[in-house]
Amino acid sequence: MAEYPSQTANLSKPYKNTNRNGDLLFDPKNLRVVIAADKQGLIIHVHAIGDGAVTAALDGLRRRERRMEIPDLPDTLTNQQFVRPEDFPGSRSLAW
Repeated sequence: MAEYPSQTANLSKPYKNTNRNGDLLFDPKNLRVVIAADKQGLIIHVHAIGDGAVTAALDGLRRRERRMEIPDLPDTLTNQQFVRPEDFPGSRSLAW
């Protein structure tokens, strides 16, 4: 069982013993911090544990790509323990 006993990895399907999906600690639709970082020329670095968190992070980073002021900044997504096959290949500016 992943992350037992804390089960904080955000999964697309609930943990069998708690029926919870884990915690998502960011809102991928809230881009204020990401847009501010982009304007400063900063790279976004996301830790995403669980396939739900990976999908949410990719959704947020893809939204950022459409608004990027500096198009060649390589975002990073790390600590993926589970990734859904449909989330590959990811994003043009994403470093896995």
